This record gives sequence, structure tokens and C-alpha cells, in this order.
Amino acid sequence: MFVKLAPVFALAAAVLGHMEFTNPCPRYSDKCTITPALPPGEQTDYDLKSPIASGAPLCHHNTPWPKVTDTWTPGTSVPVHFDPSGNGHSGGHCQFSLSYDGGNTFVVISEALQYCFFSGPTDSNVPAVVDYNIPLPANLPGTDHAVFAWSWVNASGNREFYMNCADVAINGPAGTFTGKQMTILNINGYPTIPEFLGNYNTGLQYYKNATQITVTGNGYGGGSGGTSSTSSAVTSTATTIRTTSVQTTSSTTQATTSSAPATSTSSAPTSTTSTTSSGSGGGPVAGGACSTEGAFQCADTTGKNANYFLCLYGQWVAQACSSGTACFQSGTSVSCGWPQ
Repeated sequence: MFVKLAPVFALAAAVLGHMEFTNPCPRYSDKCTITPALPPGEQTDYDLKSPIASGAPLCHHNTPWPKVTDTWTPGTSVPVHFDPSGNGHSGGHCQFSLSYDGGNTFVVISEALQYCFFSGPTDSNVPAVVDYNIPLPANLPGTDHAVFAWSWVNASGNREFYMNCADVAINGPAGTFTGKQMTILNINGYPTIPEFLGNYNTGLQYYKNATQITVTGNGYGGGSGGTSSTSSAVTSTATTIRTTSVQTTSSTTQATTSSAPATSTSSAPTSTTSTTSSGSGGGPVAGGACSTEGAFQCADTTGKNANYFLCLYGQWVAQACSSGTACFQSGTSVSCGWPQ
């Protein structure tokens, strides 16, 4: 057996060389807590960590699960968990998007630009952040089938584009949603950006200046066929996350010429209420009026307070970072980390 170590290690490097999410359940994955039945004639895909080849389906597979795996509600947050054994390639640009037309077009609902899988600049390949809570815009239209996508351009290594897709339903009435179109890079026919080499602004212009698109949902109120966003649980033995940041964009107010990074929030809020105030004397007050839908703000700037606020339906809603961590504000960005 020992004479086969070299090819075994080579195979391990290929399989574990990249990232994939395991919750919600990506198409044809073997790593989900609950895996749906495969579509007729399809096989389990053991290589969802591989980059998207030029001309290949962005979702790895065009045929969806026969049944949606999750049912989500606009205005809530949904957990996305990544396999911690993957290679984080020093971070990079991640987007979380939805398609309402079967995967032909994707509108961005959240971003983790520059340091995806990490909390800042790094030369490490071991991901430090593998759990994200993705805020669903409150004005998303309902649909009995949407395609949820995570996409990633890695900071170091070969110039590649990664993407996984899951099939979900979204509760709510019919309507439209306008936001940035998902950015695609490093595939034939699209721009190629170099390795970051410490410059985490590399390629950001393609994200900031993305085309605005409008998607349409026909409405859905079934609430079945999967796990709701409020009860979805991630079972993982991943190491403790010290700092987690998720970036989200406003669905209708961000102009394509915006030069500021999208707002961010912690990946693991542990409570939500609309009856308490910040108690900081100068921060938002739960239930108070706010003007930027989807905006986030720490309760104060001490770096010791776990509380932060989300602007939802024109009012501040109080939330909190995970136990033992605190909220940190940097411009329009908010993250949760260890108190300093």
C-alpha cells in the first residue's frame, strides 16, 4: 500500500484542492446531510470542487434535483456551509446569487469580496470561514423553483472560476427583483484577472460595475418540499470560526457606478428581536426608522458589543453576533470577531 502514496496524495490534492458548499444541498452532491433522489439517468458527482471548464454548465449540471431541498422566506437569513477540508486559495471574490429562469441569468443577493473564506489578507490555503448567513432581500418574489448559486474567483493559484448550485423554493407573492448580474471571470469569453499577490482590489471593477438586471417570480406559498430558512440546521465538525464576514447589496438602490464595497454582516447571528434598543446612546434603536433597506450597523464602535442592527421594512431590527464575539464597523462593512 505504501508504494501508492504518491498517486494517492496527487488524487487528494485534486479532490481537496478547492471549495464547495454542502448546505443547502448542491446538485448531485455526496456530502449533504439529507440528499434527494437523483434525477433519472444521473449519477452522484464526487468532484463538485472542480473549477468550471469553458463551455461547461455553470452549475456543473443543468438538470435540477427532482424536488427542491429548501424553502426560504424573504427577509430572513439562510445558512450556507462549506466543506472545511477544501483549499481556500488565500481568499478571493465570492457572490451568492439566485436565478428565476432555470439558471440562465443570476442576480446577486450577497457578496463576500476580497477575503472570502478568511477575515482579511492571508497567504493561507486553510479556510478560516466556512459558515455564512446570507440575508435574503425582503422584496424577493416568490417562486416554486429558484436556483441558488455560490460563485468564487480565487485569490491565488490557477486562474479559475468556481460555482455550485442548489434548488430551492421561495415563499412570497409574485413580483420582480432588481440587482447586479452575477460576475463571471477566468472562463473563455469572459475577462481574466491575475493572481492577487496581496492586492485584494484585483478585479473588483468587474463586480462594482456589473449590469443591473431584473428577475421575475410567479409567486409561491407552498412552504413544502424542503427545510425552511428559520429551522435549517447545519451539522458540521468544522473548527471554530474566529471572524466571519458576509457582504450584501441593496436590491434596488445600489448604482452600477458605486465605488464602495457592499455592506457586510456576521455569518452567525444568534438572535433577532425588534423590541430592544442598542443602549449605546448614539446607535440605532430597534424599531426606529431607517432609510437604506438591507443596511447593517453595529450598536456602537467599542469593539466589545455583540449587538448590531439590520434595516428591514424601513425599521431597525436588532440582531447579535455569536456568543463571545463582538461587532466591528469599518466604513459600511460590519463583521463579527473576537473583542479586542
